[in-house]
Amino acid sequence: IAASTNKEVTDHVPNYPSLPPQLICQLHDVTMH
Repeated sequence: IAASTNKEVTDHVPNYPSLPPQLICQLHDVTMH
């Protein structure tokens, strides 16, 4: 997942800033679907 996209996800989920990148990527995947 791109760093810019990762930042977007972090902006959308500010309550989970310490989640692992893989989990954030999965969250982003679920959000997109």
